Amino acid sequence: MTFAISVAVGSATVLVALLALFASEEKRGRRVVLVGLRARFDRIVEWVSTKIAIFFEHIGAGAFQATIHFFIHRLLSRLIRVLTHFESYLARLQMRNKRIARVFQNSGQHTHLHEIASHKEETSLSDEEKRQRKQH
Repeated sequence: MTFAISVAVGSATVLVALLALFASEEKRGRRVVLVGLRARFDRIVEWVSTKIAIFFEHIGAGAFQATIHFFIHRLLSRLIRVLTHFESYLARLQMRNKRIARVFQNSGQHTHLHEIASHKEETSLSDEEKRQRKQH
């Protein structure tokens, strides 16, 4: 068996043994195995739960929720600020691009697109040549 299967089988065996132990202890009404250690763990768990209850009684359960809401609010407000700056940056780029486009449009300068269009017109086939190619 592989290691993973051995661990799974061992865990299942321990789980079944613990369930049987707890069922027999429930029937008897008292603990049978590790009585002192389990009693010590019970006292620790009761002490921790008491401290947690006192904490929430004094501080309030809503304080934790309010703190989380505060941090989420701060995070979202900073995100909005970043997005606003990014949006204004994009608007400035767009305006700059429009100004440059207007300058080129008004100046009458030829760009590479004009050169491509003129080359296309120069090298285009005549109507007679197009008809001949379609017939073949």
